[in-house]
Amino acid sequence: MRLFAVDGERSWVDGGLGKLRFDDDDDPLRLGAATVAYRARLAPTLALRVSASAYGDGVGSLADLDEAYLELRPVPRSAWKLLARAGAFHAPLSLENTGVGWTSPYTLSYSSVNGWFGEELRTLGADLQVTRAGAAGGSPHDVGVLLGVYRANDPAGALLTWRGWAVGDRPTRLFERLPLAPLPALGPDGFFFPQEQWEEPFHEIDGRYGWYAGAQWDYLDRSRVRLQRYDNRGNPAVVRNGQWAWRTRFDHLGWHLRLPAGEVIAQAVRGDTEMDGFTRPLVFADYGAAFLLLSHARQRQRVSVRYDDFWVDDRDGIAGDPNDEDGHAWTAAWFLEGSTTARGNWRVGAEAVRVSSRRPARELLGRPARRTERSLQLVGEWRF
Repeated sequence: MRLFAVDGERSWVDGGLGKLRFDDDDDPLRLGAATVAYRARLAPTLALRVSASAYGDGVGSLADLDEAYLELRPVPRSAWKLLARAGAFHAPLSLENTGVGWTSPYTLSYSSVNGWFGEELRTLGADLQVTRAGAAGGSPHDVGVLLGVYRANDPAGALLTWRGWAVGDRPTRLFERLPLAPLPALGPDGFFFPQEQWEEPFHEIDGRYGWYAGAQWDYLDRSRVRLQRYDNRGNPAVVRNGQWAWRTRFDHLGWHLRLPAGEVIAQAVRGDTEMDGFTRPLVFADYGAAFLLLSHARQRQRVSVRYDDFWVDDRDGIAGDPNDEDGHAWTAAWFLEGSTTARGNWRVGAEAVRVSSRRPARELLGRPARRTERSLQLVGEWRF
């Protein structure tokens, strides 16, 4: 449950251009999320994992699936370890969202990078991770590679382009539609009239497969570095059932460092996205975001501070559809966790967020291009 106060634009969850999950018009007491995670062992090395969630914001159905996949972990017979997954799941991109139901143990609101990963990206396919454990040869280094193949992620890029980056904690569920702001270029009378006033991010449009690949290096239990490439291989000239296929691709670099006094997490992403007409790109934008998070845990308490920087560079030159954006955000969070009993455990906390951004598209809706939004949230959680 959340108790919050917000000073900001109309939230993107309600079809606005606000950067926060909640806005001034929301009731100050709200269900943050109710999540169920289920794991069934089908065989000694094969498991079924399913997670579902419910939100109190009135978007989509009350409850919906987040992930549903099979996980195969063969018993290693050498230094090589395998992990294979097939179904619908989050690609292994985030170093921040490591909790149950893809939540973060550090803050309530996710970074702009991982927030977008949860909103528009989901693997509906399979991936394979191969890791060589250095301990078998007396080395402190583990190295691994990753390859994933998927479909049904063609619209990814629409939300990032027409809304921009955000700082929130609302991953999209598998069968949801995300509202888009009532920009003049959208809707039946707009320049992009085939596009509905919403996005279905996990929708197959062009019949192509996308892929991601990467490498990971671990040093003992202290440092983890990830380098990855993501490409949905969308055909940007195909539109079907009110949704365009976007060609969205990016490079991702992440680092997680564990120190005696705490943890440091940094991630950065840079890429481009494109949506075409018959002869030329109608929307083409470069984008990037990065964050640095510092966290310290002592006994039952944790304190975290994060800085985000993000931008979108509109390069198509289409009049009436400005998608440029630049901004930054500060987040500070504190949590106190109770002891675990037979009935579960509780956690309480507080979080403050300040997001400052400039987005010219706001002027099309009668709002100033530059806006600073703030939120203060108190949270109470029960896990069992």
